[in-house]
Amino acid sequence: MARPGSPGEMVIETERDWFLIWLLFQLCVSCACLWHRIPDIYVHFRESVDQSDAVTDLKWWSDIYGASMTMAWPQYEVNAEYHNVL
Repeated sequence: MARPGSPGEMVIETERDWFLIWLLFQLCVSCACLWHRIPDIYVHFRESVDQSDAVTDLKWWSDIYGASMTMAWPQYEVNAEYHNVL
């Protein structure tokens, strides 16, 4: 299994994204016969699928969870009463 943030994982994620785009497109095509009944839902759905981008998704994932994410170092509270005891 690929390490988180590794190139192998990014390839797998890209393939998964393209598969999901293809799957959603096929669902959209299958539902074409219903477009005259509920056009707004499927038009918006089709636009969302068309606007998806694997590279942008991978960059977002890397920024939030991967190698590019910012470090959240722990913040420690200092209580003044402890200084007076010593």
